[in-house]
Amino acid sequence: MQNNPGVIGVVLAGGGSRRMGRDKALLEWQGRPLLDHVRARLWAAGCESVVTSRAAPGCIADFYPDRGPLGGIHAVLRRRPANGYLVVPVDMPLLSVALLRGLIDGGRDHGHCYYRHSFLPCYLSGDPGLPDRLAQRLRRGDLALGGFLRALHARALDGGDDAAFLNTNTPETWRRANDLNASPRIPCKEIGL
Repeated sequence: MQNNPGVIGVVLAGGGSRRMGRDKALLEWQGRPLLDHVRARLWAAGCESVVTSRAAPGCIADFYPDRGPLGGIHAVLRRRPANGYLVVPVDMPLLSVALLRGLIDGGRDHGHCYYRHSFLPCYLSGDPGLPDRLAQRLRRGDLALGGFLRALHARALDGGDDAAFLNTNTPETWRRANDLNASPRIPCKEIGL
């Protein structure tokens, strides 16, 4: 594993989990909490350090509560200056280490980037002006991550498949992710993804 100096892995785990009905970060995935699984993926991808955006001890709480992913990203950028940030939501358990490394490589080559399948995960460069730009958007109520990435002229990368970007927001999608994990050879199209 190659360490990427100055790249901080960021797990977004501050949502209310309303559609899931319980805290997604604490759901068990492969014998451990989902939060631990995602953090381990970021370490394996070569991040120099890993932080969690969440209102809990040892985590980074939002300055602008209830503002979604951008609120969590803003808090981390403001508190932890770095050369780059690999941002991953806690509820994408099927993301591979290879896809995460691809974002780091893409960030090194192009700056801000994400995969065409989804705005998350994404890579943000350590531009010192980003926290202020994000704060302006948050104060305006402009909470769309896609709009922010487009404003940054982030590059959309190719890679992965639909299953890798499965966002487990509901009990149904959680079951689907577990089924895919148990049977990784089943093509996603056969099970309705």
